Amino acid sequence: MIKYTKPELWKIYEKLPKELQQVIFSEETANNIYNACNRNGVKITKTISKIAENTGYVLLGVLSLKEFTTKSVKGTKLKKKTIEAICAEIIKSVFFPVRDSLKKTHGIIIEPQKTERAEGAETETIQKEKPKEVIDKYMEPIE
Repeated sequence: MIKYTKPELWKIYEKLPKELQQVIFSEETANNIYNACNRNGVKITKTISKIAENTGYVLLGVLSLKEFTTKSVKGTKLKKKTIEAICAEIIKSVFFPVRDSLKKTHGIIIEPQKTERAEGAETETIQKEKPKEVIDKYMEPIE
């Protein structure tokens, strides 16, 4: 990735569609990034900031989706599997909802992905089962 100055990044930002501009600075995006990191056991602020920065670069179109994961691995001291899990969650929660704008503006194609959590990450899943319908073949109908 080419290094950009802040004024250059602002010029790129100003040319973006409103949808992408809103996503870059939205509280929901920040929460999604934080939650993806937190669910995968990452609690170091500097690491979360680096991942958020790379997320912004993808939204600006200066970092490709493929580079997003590799640059995040290089920019942090986390295991590759952990970063891949975090990036997959960010792709699902941040990039996928604006996939049409990303495709139209930057040519980035977002495919739905299955997310996996990194090993050792504390997760809590609640699965609701449908109540099984019990059919008693010996029961007579009520008239």
